[in-house]
Amino acid sequence: MQSTFYPVLNNQHALKVSVSMQEWCGHSYMQLNNKNNFDITLHSYFEGEEDQNITVKKSILENELWTQVRINPKSLPTGILEIIPSFEYFRLKHIDIKAYKANAKLTNNTYTIQYPNLNRTLVIHFTPDFPHKILGWEETFKSGFGSKAKNLTTKATLLKTIKSDYWNKKMKIHKNLRDTLQLN
Repeated sequence: MQSTFYPVLNNQHALKVSVSMQEWCGHSYMQLNNKNNFDITLHSYFEGEEDQNITVKKSILENELWTQVRINPKSLPTGILEIIPSFEYFRLKHIDIKAYKANAKLTNNTYTIQYPNLNRTLVIHFTPDFPHKILGWEETFKSGFGSKAKNLTTKATLLKTIKSDYWNKKMKIHKNLRDTLQLN
């Protein structure tokens, strides 16, 4: 689960990013607070990563780019950049939390980020009109070790949306909404 608190003025970095994950063998939680630098707190079940406080120089956050797509994709950064990858990626790959060299480009209604040193590419597809709904995304990265490592791709496509007071839809009688959203 992720929360990114991003100013709608679209003129500064995210104020806070938090991510909690449950993997097959435990939980982890990571939170960034935007101070003079980015102050990051990490709690993990993973040996050697238990409780950490990390300070990272401010740079573009992949987590904030998703909100920027929704507000104004024309303002997205392009070219050769330093980007801090998504917190989910850090948790899954157990790599150093820092900015990595990336090449970002915006073409039509697609934003692509390539991280050459991570062998990772993220592609976000969105609608041309405000509020620039995200239609889908795909992420490709190398997984595994040595000669057995393979490029894996995850794809997601928006099937359906509804506007609803979802916080009031938590009983069994609301189960039919899963069909409406094409989740079954």
